[in-house]
Amino acid sequence: MIGTKSARRLRAAALAAIALSAALAHPLRAGERQIRLLNDLTPNRFATYRIERTVRRTVQRGSFVETCTHARRTDHIRFHLEEPQPGHVKVAQMTIDHPARVLALLHGEKRIVPAPEPEELEIAAGSARLYTEAQTARQAPLLVPAVGGAEQVMLAALLDFSHWPEGRRQKQDAWERTIALSGFRGVQRFELADIFRKEGQTLLTITMQVEGSFAGSVGELGYAFDSGAAILTWSSTRRELVLFQGQAAYRRKGADAEQYDVKVDLALTKSELLDEERAGQLRQQLVEFTALLDARDRKPPREALADCDAFLGRWRDSPWSPAVDQLIDQIHRKIRTPPPLSEAELKDLLAKELIRWQAATSSSNEAERMKSAGVYRTLAERYRPRLIELLQRGEPSVRATAAFALGFGTSPANLATLQAAARDSDATVRAWATYALAVRKSAETDAALLKALLSDREANVRARACQAVAACVAATSAEAESFRIVLIERVLRDRSDAVRSRAAAALAQIGTRADIPALRRAKKREVEPAMRQIVQSAIDVIERRSKAATGGS
Repeated sequence: MIGTKSARRLRAAALAAIALSAALAHPLRAGERQIRLLNDLTPNRFATYRIERTVRRTVQRGSFVETCTHARRTDHIRFHLEEPQPGHVKVAQMTIDHPARVLALLHGEKRIVPAPEPEELEIAAGSARLYTEAQTARQAPLLVPAVGGAEQVMLAALLDFSHWPEGRRQKQDAWERTIALSGFRGVQRFELADIFRKEGQTLLTITMQVEGSFAGSVGELGYAFDSGAAILTWSSTRRELVLFQGQAAYRRKGADAEQYDVKVDLALTKSELLDEERAGQLRQQLVEFTALLDARDRKPPREALADCDAFLGRWRDSPWSPAVDQLIDQIHRKIRTPPPLSEAELKDLLAKELIRWQAATSSSNEAERMKSAGVYRTLAERYRPRLIELLQRGEPSVRATAAFALGFGTSPANLATLQAAARDSDATVRAWATYALAVRKSAETDAALLKALLSDREANVRARACQAVAACVAATSAEAESFRIVLIERVLRDRSDAVRSRAAAALAQIGTRADIPALRRAKKREVEPAMRQIVQSAIDVIERRSKAATGGS
């Protein structure tokens, strides 16, 4: 498992770090051999961190593996405002998540140049987030980047670590903490690996392992958590994090399984006690920022923008200005938001986008296909009720385009809507609704429906059903064997070239070595060289997967 290897690599790095700390360590005083882990509660403390993370996503795309690697930086600011009560401090926290950079997109060994823009690869845009909360000496939730979905939940499980146990600790002590986030259930396991002195501070090396599973909507979308591990360098003297090195692995299950490997590095870049004048200015800026939020919601957009501009003019060096910039962008989006499309405009856009999608798919233009997918996602989210209405009462061609667009939506209710459309009396609607099921890639798709569609009287429906099986049925599922039997029948005996080729492609996804003899018979029956190559490609993929599963034997 990739996650296990990452954890082992991180453990090796921890041992190296401990060896280095031992070499650099100054002798510990007797009282420092036992440490109480506490968070800093000093008012007017101002600290900044830089978080660097690299994400590698791998997914099987037919006959090749797609590997996308992107990196992004987050700046994290913490400012201690005041002591609202003994043992607490009010903390203002802000994360500035900068836009991602696509480092590489590979299709097998082929590098895609130029690499697509991050939004074309469904990588969340940059954002700034600012809020305040109370912190205690033993509880200090860390604000994580607002990137959304499984990545944000994973980061919370990894970065929200500074919830310390009672009592004193010494080297080799271990403890654990139960994690109960809205999207994650699990445990963090810690070990105090070393205590040493450096540059006048007592520093701790702490190792952490994360075990658990995704919960809620993230779990329902098919994401599974493999592993997480980290090494922390904590200043016991100043009661704050100095360094953090972490790795995690998670995946999305299903026919087109996606594997994510994430590396996170966090470093303290500044920590200082502000004088009362500077601290007072930062507190005043936070008060005014709250007023800007109210202006965004209550005032006309032009007046709210004027208030934001006045803030930036008055506080030119404010550390909170990124949050104000994002506020300005939100107001501008309200101004720029186009009026809803009329029914005629929506129908026209659906028809044009379908042509664009088909052209991009037939020419294997991945960048154009991703742009089209982005348009469809926007339509599916913004116009979902109207698309459902068109699906129910429109002409067959309109119902077909509406069904396909719904395949890109995130609402769980879309699955039932598309399955009903796949039973439509019109073959065009059935075909495009089935194609939408393939786009949606839900493991919850009705297996009985897919089997019925594989035997539909219309060849185009059968061909799209093969795509849906490849996308929705996992090779390890209980239903996979029965699907393979039907797919082999389609490869051997279907009169349609499109059905035979897509059935072979589906077997490449879920087939086993037992299916190879039937595929070889099918290859012998094919007259066209292109069809023979498609079947041979399926055989090659199955053989490679089988060898990998048995360690190459």
